[in-house]
Amino acid sequence: MGKYPLDRLKKVDLRECWTREDRDFTPWLSQEENLALLGKTLGIEMQIEETEVQIGPFRADILCREIGYENYVLIENQLEM
Repeated sequence: MGKYPLDRLKKVDLRECWTREDRDFTPWLSQEENLALLGKTLGIEMQIEETEVQIGPFRADILCREIGYENYVLIENQLEM
């Protein structure tokens, strides 16, 4: 094994990891390290406000606030079409 531990990416069925969006995927994504990785990918730093929150007539999976700004970030996750 070399200096850096590398592995191959492989395609997996998302439902094997997260059976339900609301009980499995949303709590996983809202964990600090996972939300930080999403924010880094998007180029923003976010702090979680609430999960499964009512926003007007809609229900949002995750509501965040952009750190250093008054902007909100609403995350509606969807594992399938």
